Amino acid sequence: MPPLQDQRTQASVAAVRREPAFRVSEEPQIQSSRGEEPGGPAQKQIRWLGVTTCNRFQQMRRCIMSYATDLLRHDRKFDMVVVDDSADAAAREACREWLGAFARKFPVAVSYAGQEEKREFIDRIVRIGIAPELIQFALTNSLGIAGSPGANRNALLLHTHGDLVLSCDDDSVCHLGDLRHGDQSIRIMPFGNSNMDVHFVRNRRVAVNGVPRSDCDLMTAHEELLGRALDQLIPGKSQATATSPGNGYVGITLSGVLGDPGIPNLLGFVFSRGRVRNRFLQHWESTLMPNSFSIISGVPFPVISQKASIMMTAATGLDNGLLLPPFLPSGRGEDSLYGPATRKCFHDLYTGFVPVAVLHARQSSSVCEPVWAPPRLSDLLMSIMEACPDLDGGTIPDRLTRVGTHLVEGGAACLADFKVYLKEIAVRRIAAMTTACEYFLREFHSEPEFWALEIRQVMARLEQQLAGADLGLPADLPGGECNLQYSALQQFIRNFGELLRAWPDIVAGTKLLQNSGYRIGREL
Repeated sequence: MPPLQDQRTQASVAAVRREPAFRVSEEPQIQSSRGEEPGGPAQKQIRWLGVTTCNRFQQMRRCIMSYATDLLRHDRKFDMVVVDDSADAAAREACREWLGAFARKFPVAVSYAGQEEKREFIDRIVRIGIAPELIQFALTNSLGIAGSPGANRNALLLHTHGDLVLSCDDDSVCHLGDLRHGDQSIRIMPFGNSNMDVHFVRNRRVAVNGVPRSDCDLMTAHEELLGRALDQLIPGKSQATATSPGNGYVGITLSGVLGDPGIPNLLGFVFSRGRVRNRFLQHWESTLMPNSFSIISGVPFPVISQKASIMMTAATGLDNGLLLPPFLPSGRGEDSLYGPATRKCFHDLYTGFVPVAVLHARQSSSVCEPVWAPPRLSDLLMSIMEACPDLDGGTIPDRLTRVGTHLVEGGAACLADFKVYLKEIAVRRIAAMTTACEYFLREFHSEPEFWALEIRQVMARLEQQLAGADLGLPADLPGGECNLQYSALQQFIRNFGELLRAWPDIVAGTKLLQNSGYRIGREL
């Protein structure tokens, strides 16, 4: 396979924006973290390897062994925390036992946070003044949506607060693909994903063999960007040439991906252009089943950007010394929502793209949903959050409060108004997608035929959705009577808004517990 090249891909479906919006009491023991803007001169190192897992014991073991072995081979010193959302007590105990044996064999301090450890943390932080319903909401899947990693990610944020962390999903493997090609100077781009290149292949083995093996230390690769100010990365670079004024700072870094694409649907590829479009259509035509495939995806050189429309979290660097916002605790797509959420809270936070890919190897290949499928909970929250007016100036807690209040106000509306509001969002989304379909059919003269047929089917299915009684409800919301679903969703949105407003206090309480020697994960 040829080396990955610079290639712009574009999806032209417009998100709903600028919708009108339809306190948790502070305990005196806790002083809210003011979340000063980032940009200190000292470069920090990644301390934590964080692994999030749920009911995948064998995959978790494979993940940990691959990362630990590779990092120790490079003489990296790090601590590890495993955050486990498994519901079965026996499975959690088996995980603790295996991790304890691992810690006795390897020079790594290992901590574990399962349900029992999370409950103890909740009890402790409530005793110092945090509202129990809010911390419970942050760390649990209150809607009961299958596959909800956000609550686990919130536990990881709280355990590792104050440090840099490399967060890895349990279905990732530290087999590193070298995506570098050409000049390796760092680029500042308005849209980070515009430099991502994608190759479509039949299976993971082809993806793994499609690029050279990288011999780098993954933590060091992320540290080249993570936790660093723009003037450190590009000395002499005038901030006037970046995408916004102020002191830009890289707070999140993303690896590329080999294997499972980890995407909900094919919308971005169906509406792509250039070489990515040609590769996608060739793969579609040759396999006759484009919804199950593997990819080689990433950037050919280091990129930093304020806008990252795709945040694949197989292996992600986080500067958790910042007051990063919480993840959406229920539903999938919490990583995609995290990009817009951080942009609302940080005016100068950049995302870094590292030209190294990790293997994403689920137990079974995922099958993408149809392009016309209704949006998920995370998509709905993205539309509502993007409608919140940006706050010029102010601290990070001020901005968290602004976004949180926007959500609380929507959740506090009467149910009838709330349903109308969600249906209006859905109607505009369908109209935007239909317009995009018509535009791309004209641009490519309805060729090739099999692609044009798919686009017309998408338009027909979107038209059918307009007549549905559940219009506006997320596709991943558990079933039930429509009014009850709307009511549960409204309560969830209100709770998430309250969590955003209280997050600085929760982080401040977490720091108090850390100062007394206690973290949410228990060291084994």
